[in-house]
Amino acid sequence: MREKIVEVFYFKQKKLVCFSIGNMDSKKKCIFLQYTNMRDIFNSCVGFEWNAGNSNKNWMRHKVSRVECEQAFFNTPIIVGDDSKHSILEKRWYLLGKTDLEWLLFIVFTVRNNLIRVISARDMSKKERKIYYEKI
Repeated sequence: MREKIVEVFYFKQKKLVCFSIGNMDSKKKCIFLQYTNMRDIFNSCVGFEWNAGNSNKNWMRHKVSRVECEQAFFNTPIIVGDDSKHSILEKRWYLLGKTDLEWLLFIVFTVRNNLIRVISARDMSKKERKIYYEKI
């Protein structure tokens, strides 16, 4: 697939780059990534890591299921940025995305052994929704 940079902008003082992928309409189908190497990280992932530590936590706290978390990674557009404030022991990122039913989610995740591990998932805040809709 051919990628093309569509836009560069800043969110939470972080540089984000919008890529259109393939022949998709870049206004409706673009992926926002902070680092160009984020594509490589996502491409190297082979699935999700769910265990007793994170399997039901998001459901209990925010009524977000594992399936809904996973959907947000595959439904475009998404915004992905560096969560450097909380990246003390391991690298963390945040994702603004939507489920198959258009539920807007804010997800914090890390990558361990080529698996995406969701740390937290919740509804987007009003400010996050505004940024998401402005940039898509």
